[in-house]
Amino acid sequence: MAENNDVAALFDRAAEHVSPTIFGEAIPAVGKGIEAAAEGYDGTLLIGPFNCLPYRIAEAILRPLSLQLNLPMLTYESDGYAVAPAFLRQVDVHIQQVLDRASRRRATPPP
Repeated sequence: MAENNDVAALFDRAAEHVSPTIFGEAIPAVGKGIEAAAEGYDGTLLIGPFNCLPYRIAEAILRPLSLQLNLPMLTYESDGYAVAPAFLRQVDVHIQQVLDRASRRRATPPP
C-alpha cells in the first residue's frame, strides 16, 4: 500500500478502535491495517522499533481484528540488528498463509 495516504480517512477508520487523543503512529498504523482489510489485501505486516509503545498499541488492536477477519498478520519489532533466522522462517510461513488465503478467495465466487 505504497500510494499516497488520506490521513484524515486513516484517523476516521482507527477512531472506532483507538482514541484520537493518543499521539504517535498508532492511529495511522491501525487505520492502515483496517484499510488493507477493507481493500481486500490477503495479509498484513506491521513493523516497529524495539520497545515502542505506539507500535505495541497498534499490534494489540490489529491482532484481534486480523483474527476476526481471518487475515494473516505478521509483526516485527526491530532492534536494529540483523534479522534472526527464526523470524525469517516466520516470514516464510506468513507468505504461505497469505498465498493460501488469496487462493481460497479466488476459488470462492463472490456473493
